[in-house]
Amino acid sequence: MELKNMFSNLNGNWVRWSDYRISDNHSVKYIMPSETATALPYSCTSAPEQMVVDALNLGKLVFEQKEDKDEVCLSFARKYGPLGVTSPVKSFLLRDGRDADNSAGGAAPVYSGIFAKAYGEPLERYQDTLSILYMHFLMVKGQTDKLSQKEQEQLRRQELTPEACGMNYRLTFGSPSQLVWEPENLLAVLKLSYALLITDPASPLKICKSCGQAYYNPNSRSEFCSVKCRNYYNIQVFRGRQREQK
Repeated sequence: MELKNMFSNLNGNWVRWSDYRISDNHSVKYIMPSETATALPYSCTSAPEQMVVDALNLGKLVFEQKEDKDEVCLSFARKYGPLGVTSPVKSFLLRDGRDADNSAGGAAPVYSGIFAKAYGEPLERYQDTLSILYMHFLMVKGQTDKLSQKEQEQLRRQELTPEACGMNYRLTFGSPSQLVWEPENLLAVLKLSYALLITDPASPLKICKSCGQAYYNPNSRSEFCSVKCRNYYNIQVFRGRQREQK
């Protein structure tokens, strides 16, 4: 899937930091860059399929309340940067386009600009966002038995709308004019990428028949995320048949 097929001039520039930590601020936990971290600009639209798969599998860990979910959140942040689960804050004093750093005034990390080293994303909201994405995926795949009736009803009332999280469009001058999308946050890119994958007639976004992890494979016959999972599943089926025959 190439997002640039939708827009001929897609601005996917983003910034991630080389390392992240979980910081406590007034009893609220935040994911934020480590003090010695360095900024690493990259294109957040270069591998949307893998980003969606990683987000879904992190959401699975949160949904299942696994003990290592916090550390996996940090790994996801190191790979992709801040999601932007809160509204971006910019300072009119910074004419060069840098994001504001409001840490000197004692503000919570969430009130600094999204690319500032002092910016932090609330860990609970970060995890809830990815957990909801995963639960939506379960419903689409017909695995509603893993969800309570209340969760299903809440999901049906809450649409995954990219417009609510920074889908900005503009038209360029010239002939022909171009439609340009400039996402304000990574969450917008993630949600649009997920929407394109989940509505693809080829159904390339799958759940592994063996380990239950999300994975991407446009091959319609694919049922496993890896050869290891396929072999393990076949061994279990073979052993199950042997037990039935005894």
